[in-house]
Amino acid sequence: MRGHGEYKMPAGKLVVADVAIVDGVLRAVAVSGDFFLEPDSALDAVNAALVGLPANVSLDMLTAVGIAGVPPQTQMYGVDPEAFAVAVHSAIFAAKNSGRRGGRVSSRRGFARDSQEGGAGSVIPHHPQGRFGDAAVVSRTPS
Repeated sequence: MRGHGEYKMPAGKLVVADVAIVDGVLRAVAVSGDFFLEPDSALDAVNAALVGLPANVSLDMLTAVGIAGVPPQTQMYGVDPEAFAVAVHSAIFAAKNSGRRGGRVSSRRGFARDSQEGGAGSVIPHHPQGRFGDAAVVSRTPS
């Protein structure tokens, strides 16, 4: 199963995650976005730290592993490990629900727009673990 997730940070930076799940385990994780890490290799270390986690991993555990995966002396500009965790968690949710399109958190706190459930453009409750604070999260599977 493959999933794609995006997280727009409150400051406007976008974090994107693509995951591949095999036998209930994250086998590939690729985090990217419009942020900067120095050294550049730090992102590879974060991705590697997330590979091997179970697909039912909690958002808190993803955050803890993301923090542990950031090498010492890494400078992070416009992003933090929690943002990585939210994007990856969103991608996992999308992979597990590949039969339906993911939702986008609207301006209404805790609600999502979904074109399949409840009709086009209807407002439905959003998956509670697909949110972080008041920022928008987009979850969808690749076409």
